[in-house]
Amino acid sequence: MEGDFVSLAEMLKLIKFSPSSRKHFRNTILKPAMGQGLIEMEKKETPNSPKQRYRLTQLGKEVKAQLQKERERE
Repeated sequence: MEGDFVSLAEMLKLIKFSPSSRKHFRNTILKPAMGQGLIEMEKKETPNSPKQRYRLTQLGKEVKAQLQKERERE
């Protein structure tokens, strides 16, 4: 997910969420992560586009790297 934008469906598949969990995922994970600046939209001018895609921001990449380092220490 780092380099390229991915659709919501692709994101759900990557993290093994059921496609039926789409609304729950969007409201409880995706929107809060976007609000914290961890994920950005490709089509910022049309946030409700059915072709909307997402990727990690620089901050999101840094948080991911930090979490991976912490897991390696365990």
